[in-house]
Amino acid sequence: MKAIPYLQFGGNTEEALTFYDQALQATNVKKVKFGAYGEDPNAPLSEEEKNMIMESCIKFSLFILKFKLFK
Repeated sequence: MKAIPYLQFGGNTEEALTFYDQALQATNVKKVKFGAYGEDPNAPLSEEEKNMIMESCIKFSLFILKFKLFK
């Protein structure tokens, strides 16, 4: 059985991704930001929110880390 941990960061996901990427020598890093998806005109996002990472995945030779932001 394979376990894939999900980690949550309070506003510093970008820095955490950079740290894990470098410290653990990632083989692949995927980032999806809120701005990559359509926006609800009734609840527009600020520029800061559009640049926040909604979900990411870092692959290493032995394991995978997934990050998800819950607002």
